[in-house]
Amino acid sequence: MIDSAQIHRDMQSFDRTQRRRLLLLLLAAAAFVAIGLSMIRTGDQSGWGAVIFFGTCAIAMPMMLVRTYRKSRYTAGALRAGRQPIEAALGVLIGLGMALGSLAMAKFSPENPKALLIGYGGGGFFMLASASRVWRLFDGRPVIVVDAQGYFDRRAMRAPIRWAQVQAVSTTRIRGQLMFTLQTTAPDSTMSWTTRVADAFGFRPYNISATGLDCTQADLLVAIQQHSPQAFASCSPESWVD
Repeated sequence: MIDSAQIHRDMQSFDRTQRRRLLLLLLAAAAFVAIGLSMIRTGDQSGWGAVIFFGTCAIAMPMMLVRTYRKSRYTAGALRAGRQPIEAALGVLIGLGMALGSLAMAKFSPENPKALLIGYGGGGFFMLASASRVWRLFDGRPVIVVDAQGYFDRRAMRAPIRWAQVQAVSTTRIRGQLMFTLQTTAPDSTMSWTTRVADAFGFRPYNISATGLDCTQADLLVAIQQHSPQAFASCSPESWVD
């Protein structure tokens, strides 16, 4: 049996590391905002680009620490995990802020060809990136479904992986984060085209990740274990600890 308490402790340790990184990024963003304000005071209006660009990041970073988890995840023999609305909203906000900051750079530096290229190019890129995230605000479909039919992650799959195709769950650490990967015999047709590209470059295609979802990593693993306990036979608790 998996030790969900151990997984929670590991995730909390990773969260603390992420908070420290966000604090450092927040301080860096605040420093660039101060530089932009200093440029504006000296008459250089291109400083507005830095103020808007990094100001948006400084506002969004503290909000990234807010997470909304449901209290009961595994009901009626199935788990259905959706996106955290706040993360989708932050993605749109950050994209718009970066787009406006880039366009401000171009507007206030019309005599600088490099500033125009970076400003308009960056503005268009971030505007498109922000627009691509808008639909997530209104998409109520579950991202991950774990039920009697199998395991389905809409971010990486076209069809569910049947439990008979699941051989094991392996563990690895990527930049300090504990990652779980399904070892399966599922055909390539199960993968989405983006997952096939990642697989071609050697990335593991079926990582179990609760990133951006309204459940925890332990919620997913407990639900998977209900349907495929044999997959955890080689996943020992010792492999979860550094």
